[in-house]
Amino acid sequence: MTKESLDNPKAGPAAAKVENTGPREANNGLSSPSYDTADRDHVDGALRGSEERLRLALEIGGLASWDWHIASGKVVWNDRHFLQQGYAVGEVLPSYQAWLDRLHPDDRDETVALIEAARDGRSTFHHEFRALWPDGSIHWRAARGRFFYDESGAPVRMIGVAEDITEQKLAVQRMAASEARLRLALEAGRMAPFEWSLDDALPPLSDDLRRRVDFGDAGARLEEGRTRHHPDDAALLNKTRQRALDGDDTFADFEFRRLTADAQVRWLQVRSEIVRDNLGRPRKLVGVQLDVTEQRENEERLRLLMLEVDHRAKNLLFVVQSMVSLAKAGDLETYRQALLGRIESLSRAHQLLAESRWSGGDLRQLLTEELGPYGLGDNGHIKLDGPPISLPARHAQALALCLHELATNAAKYGALSVDEGVLTVRWRSSHGQLELSWIERGGAPVVAPKRSGFGGTLLKRSLQPFGGRVELHWAELGLSAQITLPLQANPDPEPDPA
Repeated sequence: MTKESLDNPKAGPAAAKVENTGPREANNGLSSPSYDTADRDHVDGALRGSEERLRLALEIGGLASWDWHIASGKVVWNDRHFLQQGYAVGEVLPSYQAWLDRLHPDDRDETVALIEAARDGRSTFHHEFRALWPDGSIHWRAARGRFFYDESGAPVRMIGVAEDITEQKLAVQRMAASEARLRLALEAGRMAPFEWSLDDALPPLSDDLRRRVDFGDAGARLEEGRTRHHPDDAALLNKTRQRALDGDDTFADFEFRRLTADAQVRWLQVRSEIVRDNLGRPRKLVGVQLDVTEQRENEERLRLLMLEVDHRAKNLLFVVQSMVSLAKAGDLETYRQALLGRIESLSRAHQLLAESRWSGGDLRQLLTEELGPYGLGDNGHIKLDGPPISLPARHAQALALCLHELATNAAKYGALSVDEGVLTVRWRSSHGQLELSWIERGGAPVVAPKRSGFGGTLLKRSLQPFGGRVELHWAELGLSAQITLPLQANPDPEPDPA
């Protein structure tokens, strides 16, 4: 129904029938008593007092009021009604149209429809809507009104009150904005709200965290959730709860484990404040809950890495010590050159492993680094043949020393000492073992050494801690070496000092 239908209702007379209040004949034949002047003055005084009390009540309550006589279109506003709509008191003649002019355009259809529904349904009108002031500011109002009808059922009057609720609305908006910022902060920090009633033996799981990680049925709260706490944390959680109950701490921070729906372990960290009742008794922990599984795993990897670095350093120092103590040479310069060559070989292997984050060393690349200075790839002087194989880090270091000794010997006395010489290196993986063949041809005549020098000793000992071995064959055509080495790392091999 439109504004015109509200101003000019079709049903019923224009105004309610007003009964004559003078003397009249009653059904029993007696006349009702007439009121003298004093009685009327008393009634008028009482009426004025009642009106004054109503005005004061509206003023104290900050309420605007209206009285709309529908047939005549006459509307009565109190002063606050003017002010709530952005009018100065008396600025306009109160009317339905004057009220409609200040109703926010986006709220008009809904508000008018609700007024019509209240009128037709003989119900109370109750609605919140916005007033748009001339300066562009928006003010929220909460209104309640009631229609009155004549004897025929036609609406003739509507009376109501309205309250300015702008501050309440702004407070709600500010609260919503604050909650949104908090939510964003929690999401950015991978945190979730946490609350643990100390009446419960075990801490619950935040619904927010449950949505991020599949911990199982979202309806499983404390009772079912207890089975998902890691059994090894029961004593820790009980101690944390008891300390909060018995102590005078302000904060409680702790970590515990939960099992996911697929039985994976997740580490959860809680940072909370102990909330107490009026008597100072601790009632609950309130704070945030974080999934720190990745952090815990990184810490464990770092711990293992430190152990690994320590062990590698110990092995490396042992190798260097062995090279220094076993090396023999006729003069100091020869000794120095031999020692530097072996250390450089270790350095190349170390660099290769560092580039792979010590996850392993590629065999072909290891050979390329060691044989590159001798013309790898030039006129078929050196041939490499084998599939991609990754060696455990410790094995790669040991094998690098072996390859260095073989290459150094070939450059001094074997196939790499003459232009016509050819070195072929073939390898394969068989039953979890590396099988590598080092074959020299076309070099100087080969003579087996009468005694084993440091190079031979190093070849024999380097691979032993890892279950490997080196077999040397001094043939007239050239030196051949067969190397076998497991492709899986031993748990913790120790170097053999003997």
